[in-house]
Amino acid sequence: LDLSALARPSGSKVGIAGWLLALALSATFPLLLFAGVAAERLATAERQAMLAEVQQRAEATFLSVDRYLKSATNLAVALALDSDAQKQDLLDFHAFAQRVLAYSSIGRAVLLVDANGKPLLDTRRPFGTALPAHDSPEILSEILTKKRPRVSDLFVGSLTGTNLISVTAPVIKDGQVASIVTVTIETEDLTAVLRDEDLPDGWLAGIVDRRGFIVARTLNPEKWVGQRAP
Repeated sequence: LDLSALARPSGSKVGIAGWLLALALSATFPLLLFAGVAAERLATAERQAMLAEVQQRAEATFLSVDRYLKSATNLAVALALDSDAQKQDLLDFHAFAQRVLAYSSIGRAVLLVDANGKPLLDTRRPFGTALPAHDSPEILSEILTKKRPRVSDLFVGSLTGTNLISVTAPVIKDGQVASIVTVTIETEDLTAVLRDEDLPDGWLAGIVDRRGFIVARTLNPEKWVGQRAP
């Protein structure tokens, strides 16, 4: 091999080493380019896999919360259909509701108000105790109009001073709303439902009500519950 042709030309700074380096780069650059494209495609695939996992876990978490709230709704409806509630036998209904809560994993208290919103009983207090007005008069108005169960937005309980939501169902007698049953739920119970999903470290799940306030959150709920979601 005659390398004289690769000798440095007059006035040029490119020698044999430079030409060999250029030759090597010309052969390697397509491989580097291919590796870059492959890395980008791999990163895209990983992002798509991550988004798919996020969606899957979000759907699973939603179903868990939905099952919990449906169970609470079924509890409220069952209490509204109880014979003592139908007959307005308040003392027996108070005792029955307390027994139901003792065996149920859903709900912290049962309230009963009449069609005008006057409180009749609260399982957190002895029967006959004077009680404050219902915490969500707008829900009572909707129940009277639509005659069907409803889940509330977040509110602060007048008796407990804690963040709550409630599930309310009408007691129907002769086609009219005779009274209204409310099952209250602590927000920490909903946080427990979220945490039962066992999300990976660093993941966050939360529940936001219709008005945009945080109802439950897996991380630091004591700080965020009751705040407006960003």
